[in-house]
Amino acid sequence: MIGDFVDLEGARYLIRRVERVAREALAYVVRD
Repeated sequence: MIGDFVDLEGARYLIRRVERVAREALAYVVRD
């Protein structure tokens, strides 16, 4: 159970990181 919790936290971290990068890239493209 603890291992699953850690994996879930890791997945959330990766998703948020990807979301942030995607938003920055999108904003950069739209700005042009």
